Amino acid sequence: IIPGVLLYHSLKQRIELRQDGMRAMERMADEVDRRDPYTFQHSQRVAIYAHAIARKLGFTAAEIDIVELAAKVHDIGKIRIPDSVLLKPAKLTAQERRVMETHPRLGFDILKQFSEYAKVLDLVLAHHERYDGLGYPNGTVGKRLLLIAQVIPVADSLDAMTSARAYRAARSWDSAMDELRRGAGTQWNPNVVEAALAVLGQEVRTPAPAVATA
Repeated sequence: IIPGVLLYHSLKQRIELRQDGMRAMERMADEVDRRDPYTFQHSQRVAIYAHAIARKLGFTAAEIDIVELAAKVHDIGKIRIPDSVLLKPAKLTAQERRVMETHPRLGFDILKQFSEYAKVLDLVLAHHERYDGLGYPNGTVGKRLLLIAQVIPVADSLDAMTSARAYRAARSWDSAMDELRRGAGTQWNPNVVEAALAVLGQEVRTPAPAVATA
């Protein structure tokens, strides 16, 4: 019989190792954002927005945690995208776009090696799917996706629209809200958009920081 104190310390060690592994993965995701000054802290902002949307939709605490964790690592697959594509200071060519569009599946493949991320795999894979089925990587229509998997696409798009890029200026917050309204029912789940519009103008209006230029 294993003494209780040994069981406790063994369990404590496993929990600490699990937490260390998850922190390491989140740091890696932050480094992906840091590679490009235009996306610095992108995943952290997406996590903030996604958390607020999920809460407004009435998700359980456990579901909100899943959404937030998925948001923090949703772009981890970009670590395998060449800098020539990821950091290109102009719009991508069709071929470069195809390379970039592999990052959700690359992220899925990275995270599936860690049991701690089992519950977020489908969310990471689906974060560029569209409600009308014209997204990627699988072109899955919104009615075939769980609602929990349709939160990050809205949060991700909001931050992308309100962040500057090398080839375009950031949109205003109000302009981004208008775009969400226009895309409800086509690009995004209308219920998720409704929740985003209800909370993001009030609770977590956190615009992306300006990018310093020489």
